[in-house]
Amino acid sequence: MLENMEPQKEQIAPEIVQAIAREAAARGLSINDYLAQLLGLKNGQDEELSLAETYEEPQANPETLAALDRIAARQQKRPFTKSSDTVAMLREARAGAMWDYAPTE
Repeated sequence: MLENMEPQKEQIAPEIVQAIAREAAARGLSINDYLAQLLGLKNGQDEELSLAETYEEPQANPETLAALDRIAARQQKRPFTKSSDTVAMLREARAGAMWDYAPTE
């Protein structure tokens, strides 16, 4: 039953058409070839794409890794403070200790 049905045609907004044309041109493809590639079509037939063809191995970011190493080196010399201790210290400071007053709590 679906084979006999004609797909509903609708207008595509001009800005969408322009964006598709830009992307196709950036890849050196015609709009038709670009859309066929996006949809996994080859010569009008569905093309079965395997995950191995589309998967790209993530690349390490050396700047980020270097920054994380610097942060880890700085943190090694700092004492660990539990979050409950941090809350208590903040309350004490707000109660007057940060102004050299005796805490009121």
